[in-house]
Amino acid sequence: MQPDFADSDIEKILKQINGALVHGLHDFHDNPIIGGSYRECAVAIQPDDVAEDPEKLKVLVEQRNGKNTFDTFIRAARKFYYTDSLSSMTAKERKIFKSMYHTCPPAKKVPQLMQKFAADYRQKLKEGVEAFELAAWVHMTFVSIHPYEDAMGREARILMNAELKRAGYLSVEFLDDKAYTKAIQRDHKHPGAFRDYLVEAYKHSPALNEVQDFPGPV
Repeated sequence: MQPDFADSDIEKILKQINGALVHGLHDFHDNPIIGGSYRECAVAIQPDDVAEDPEKLKVLVEQRNGKNTFDTFIRAARKFYYTDSLSSMTAKERKIFKSMYHTCPPAKKVPQLMQKFAADYRQKLKEGVEAFELAAWVHMTFVSIHPYEDAMGREARILMNAELKRAGYLSVEFLDDKAYTKAIQRDHKHPGAFRDYLVEAYKHSPALNEVQDFPGPV
């Protein structure tokens, strides 16, 4: 929120934020998570929150793609994990995998994408892009790149709220996790959808009920 943020090393600051957020955390293998380091692995996001339960995942895969498609899905998932790409899959594997997961850019592209993100962020700040548009863009671009191993959602929301507060608004609290996740999914297909959701979430934010006037124009 500092006035000179646009002239600072934005990429470095984002790494520092991530380092603070994951400090003391461990991964599934109980290894310490190294904050502020760009990921080196493939990332695909399963929005239905059933990925850790194989039986539920199988049911959902076959509901969406037909009976006996789970084995095809598993083959596709293994290919993605080892290659960090959809290109090694057959057309059928790709279709089934994409019906279940949103894929993030390959790890090898993350450094370049984050350099561009920081440059675009700086430019938008200097151009004075409207607060909710900028906040939504920061959030969606950051989570789409998924640059770090952990704390993507938390850092995206910190950046989003920092831009709202910079413009004089209050922070937004998302009260419905499912609605929040669906808004992100909609934006992947229809860019700008998350900005609309953010405005509505702001209007219903508990913090807003504590003030008489609606802070700032939307």
